[in-house]
Amino acid sequence: MRHATWRVDGQEYKLRLGVSDSMNLEKRLGRNPMDLLMGIQEGKLPTLTASLAVIQASMTKFQHGITAQDVIRIYERYLDAGNSYTDLLPVIMEVFEVSGFFKSDPVLDTAENEALEEPENDLIL
Repeated sequence: MRHATWRVDGQEYKLRLGVSDSMNLEKRLGRNPMDLLMGIQEGKLPTLTASLAVIQASMTKFQHGITAQDVIRIYERYLDAGNSYTDLLPVIMEVFEVSGFFKSDPVLDTAENEALEEPENDLIL
């Protein structure tokens, strides 16, 4: 089963929204989770409350019984480890992708991977 991974202070948390998780998240947010996703893609930062709600909802499939308070404590450890709120946004985007909200663009993925694999040219003076 595909999942995103959130690494916090040496511990890995598997993340994925199931259908009932997505429905519960929609009720909790009072809007379609896709609205949050579209906002991120447009460069708009979601509220911390909404972001942590996504994280909690996506943790329930693998970490049964995880509470909002548990997620807040984990997030505080995440910040203490030197991460920032904006570091969490790619994790949320990956959660939406692996949960079937959208497919990644294989052309972009291939281009990004090729760019990463290209050797750097050394300057000769």
